[in-house]
Amino acid sequence: MRVKIVHVEDFFDPEAGYQVNEMVMVSKDYDIDSYIITCNSVRPFHKNLSVEKDREFEAKTGSTVIRLPAIFEYSRRLILKGLFKKNKGAKSRSRFLSRHW
Repeated sequence: MRVKIVHVEDFFDPEAGYQVNEMVMVSKDYDIDSYIITCNSVRPFHKNLSVEKDREFEAKTGSTVIRLPAIFEYSRRLILKGLFKKNKGAKSRSRFLSRHW
């Protein structure tokens, strides 16, 4: 049985060198299916959202990036529309929730 890991991030930049980016890159070497569920904004990185960059990251890492709209944000705390439905749909045995301070 393949391991599936769902990373839930507030904001995600596929070009950054954050922990989640590195973990997903290494996961490919261990036949781990990685999913990144995140907001459909990259505003904290002072960039515009690029679906092409997400697809390039997916191709390079074998992961899946799922972007959801934020229905509520307060001080970088988000509630993502459809988060629990997407998370359940991934049918993962593990979840990695992180918060960048």
